Amino acid sequence: MEVYLVTGATSGIGQSVYNRLSKQYSCLLVARNKDKLNKLIEGRTNQFCYACDLAITEDIKKIFQYCVEQKIKIKGLIYCAGLSNVCDFADIPSKSYPDTFSVNVFAFIEMCKYCFKYSDLCDDVRIMAISSIAADRASARQAVYASTRLPVLIGMGK
Repeated sequence: MEVYLVTGATSGIGQSVYNRLSKQYSCLLVARNKDKLNKLIEGRTNQFCYACDLAITEDIKKIFQYCVEQKIKIKGLIYCAGLSNVCDFADIPSKSYPDTFSVNVFAFIEMCKYCFKYSDLCDDVRIMAISSIAADRASARQAVYASTRLPVLIGMGK
């Protein structure tokens, strides 16, 4: 079975992408909250979910191993996952930087890497990263978030 793998599908743009895609295609949703994932696919046929914290880089490989086990081929990767810590610059918790960069930048790179490593699953895969307007112009209180969206936008090309 061929699917579109959608990250960040339990809210925001990711959920909108999934709602539209699922009308015509099978999807594999990836997000942290298993309950929200299960609720999204409830009552829908040929829809799959995998709970994973993309901030844990080592766990990303498990998504692809799950696809092998389930005989799922990835037709497209649509990366919508993102963390945002909205607060005054002086109040940004230093401990939030690693997870924000891990999810917003490094996890996307890892997922692309595994698309190539698991080429039998991802033959002719299409990859799309949905960034943010913050990559071009950050709004107040989004300095760290904005700084993580630009690398994805530049790396994938505008």
